[in-house]
Order: sequence, then C-alpha cells, then structure tokens
Amino acid sequence: MAYLLRFGWLAALALVWGCERDPVETLATDYDNRQVVVRFYGERSSSALFGEKTFPDLIQPVDARGKVRGEIHRASPDWLAFDYQIDGERSRVLVAKQPVMHTVAWWDIARVGAADGDARVTDLDGTEYRVRLLHCGQHTMDELSEWNLLIGGVHQGDMDFRGERYGWIRRPYDNDDLKVGYQGSLNWCQDRYSQNRRVMRGYYFVSRFHAARPGFRGSRVYWRPVLEVVEPEAVPDETLDHAVAQRSPDGQVRYYGTVGNDELFGSGTKIADLVGFHKGEEHETGAPDWLKFHYRGQTLLVAAQSVRHSLSWNALAKAGLVAGENRKVRVGMRRYDQDVTVTDTDGNRYWVRLIQCGKSTLDHDSEWNRLIGGVVEPDGDFARFPSRYGWLDEPFEPAALNLHTDRGAATWCRENVSIYGDEHGINRGFLVPSRFHATPADFTGWGFGWRPVLQLIED
Repeated sequence: MAYLLRFGWLAALALVWGCERDPVETLATDYDNRQVVVRFYGERSSSALFGEKTFPDLIQPVDARGKVRGEIHRASPDWLAFDYQIDGERSRVLVAKQPVMHTVAWWDIARVGAADGDARVTDLDGTEYRVRLLHCGQHTMDELSEWNLLIGGVHQGDMDFRGERYGWIRRPYDNDDLKVGYQGSLNWCQDRYSQNRRVMRGYYFVSRFHAARPGFRGSRVYWRPVLEVVEPEAVPDETLDHAVAQRSPDGQVRYYGTVGNDELFGSGTKIADLVGFHKGEEHETGAPDWLKFHYRGQTLLVAAQSVRHSLSWNALAKAGLVAGENRKVRVGMRRYDQDVTVTDTDGNRYWVRLIQCGKSTLDHDSEWNRLIGGVVEPDGDFARFPSRYGWLDEPFEPAALNLHTDRGAATWCRENVSIYGDEHGINRGFLVPSRFHATPADFTGWGFGWRPVLQLIED
C-alpha cells in the first residue's frame, strides 16, 4: 500500500541545492514491492549555477557533419532540483524547467554526449554534473520512469497522471510552467523504444507517450537536459586490490587486471570441469586468464578467452549457465534453473553466467560495451564514443581476447530474442569487438563460444 509524506523545510539539504522556490517536499511510496522516495527542493536559477553563461554556451548539439543544430527556446532555464531513491539507489538531478532547444534530433544530442551522460559540466561552486536526457520508460504508466516520478510528480496532472504519486507538491506546475501539455513540447528521452526509434514524452498531455526516429527534427521536438550530480566514488569491495585499479573516465567501471586460472581455481582446474559442462570443443587450454572488474556494485570476473566453442545458446541455458542468480530461462516449453555456482581457492563463491550484452551495438551501459569495450582497442563503432571505449592505459588487441575470427570468437550473451517466432541468442564480437548479432539459439557453429562470467556472491 502506498503512503505519502510531505515534510517542511530541511535547511541543510536546501542549502546544498540552493533552492529558490519551495522548501523540500517528499513523496515516500511503495510501488510493485519497490521502495521509492522522491524529494523536491524547488528551483535553482541558471545564473546561480553558471553565471552569465547560457546552457548552449556549454553544450551545443551537432549533426553528422559537425554543424550546430537546434533553435533556442530557453537558453538559461531555471532548474528543478530532485533527490530520489529506488530501493536505496540514489540520484541527485537538476531537470530543466523548460526545454533549451527545439528542432533538434536525438542523434544531435547524443553526438556531444548529452543523451546518456558522457558530457560533463561544472557549476560555479565546483559541483560536476553528467548531462543526459530523462529516463521516460516504455509506456505511459511506467511509474518508476523519471518522467512519471519527477515531471509527473510536480505537474498538476491530466487524465492519466492522477493519484497520490502525481502532482503531490503543494503548488504543482501547470502546462505553461513546464512547457508540456497542449501545444507544449515533445521531449526526447534517453530510452530506446525499438531498433529505429527513441522515446519521447509530453505534448497534448503531460503524460503522452510517443516514439520517433532518432534523426527526426521538428519544431515540436525539444531538448530538455538533465544534470545528474557526479557522486563521490563508493568504497570498492574489500576483496579488490585497490592499488592496481584503472577507472573508466566516468568512474563507473574499475578494472583490476587479470587473475590467472591456476590462481583462481588451482593448478590444472578448468571451469568446464567444475560445472560439468562439456558440450562442443575445448578452446585452446580451456583455462584462460580472467579479467577482473567492479561495475554497478558487482565484482565480475570475465574469461579473457572463450573456454569452449561449437556449442549452442540452448545448451548453455539447459545447463544453467546463462543467467545466474537463481533465475529461470525458457528453452522451448520448459524453464531451466540458472543456479550454477563455483568456489575459488580463497573460498569466494560466484554465480556462473553469461555476459550481459544489451539490445544493440551501442547499448552503452551493457556489460559488453562497458567492460569488454572499455579494455579492448576500439573499433569503428566503439571509437565513436571515446570516453567509454578503449580507456585502459594499454588496451588489449582484439585477438588477445579472442575477438577476431577465431573459433569461439562470437561470444554467446545472457539475452535472447524472438525473431519471426524463433528464439535467437544474442552474441557479440567476431570480426570486430563491437559486433552485435542474433543467431538461432540451437545453432552450434564453430564461431560461437562460451565465455563465462563469474559474479561474486556477497555474504
């Protein structure tokens, strides 16, 4: 059952945000067994953040030829300050009260890193922010999307945005305040809706859900930036060797070098033997080094090479080696438990699973792009976003990670998709590291390999 709390002035936090409108107000609720807390700190002026600089002075969207695109709507918008948590995971964001530009394509924004947080700006107080778009979900009533939580939370509402989760602040904004609703703005969002379309929200009604091709420009299509505070780096897991860590430019990925297979499991011990999986053929020794990462709160060991090849995605799923974490995976009409674990020589336990590869070549936050893409020499697609790819001081050559044309070079991934009613397993690599492909899940060609991931089980 949801519950709503509204608090008065919290001086210390308000001073941090430099609020200029209202004291802090809070929504605390449960949704779908998830705990949600949203705090609204009122507005911050653009001049308080950036002085005389307009936002286009800091970031300007460009087209494929480098030409500046977009027409100015509000060069120096006020900013709505929020602090929200979902199951304890916290974000502090400033959302432009009104859009900055219109007649701008999603790709124009993405090319300068302002779609998913590659771009950075710093305010007059020295606070650093990632510049990105709002998360808007996959449908109108995607309750945990930022559009519904934040914009819906402070707007006076419409026929869909009704109830205690919407318009809960004391003085909700109307359509003209936020440039939404009828004759308002259709806002680009960070989310992908399909292979060819990106999500948009607003216009006609604040709740309106829409999607368009990312190259589309129109006078009703707007850019409403979000500034997300770059938080101090969390303390890494105690099992990690802090001295050798290399970090991605945004600090979200830490790489701790390689761990030898013998060091991990003992001399001559192979992962295939530990889990009793011997489908296909062994690749080289079947006992590669392991790349050690910390990403999204998880310690992960990724095999530097495939350990076996000429095997299908279905075979891995039936053996419980696809998803880990006690999940279930369907193959045909049956669901298979994904509960395989192994223990290293130090007594640490790990789920054995496949790497998460996302929904497209440039699914930037997928484990494949973040981890493999971060430590391998960039290819044509990965090189387009240099702050995410190939950031290691001495990145691996693709061949060193079995990402060229060798046996097992197409790595089976955690995801599968249905294409014309037939199940296909996602796979990455082969030819170039960034390659994204889907192959019938029962296919056993020599190019397809098992590259296990070990996910540390925290006590």
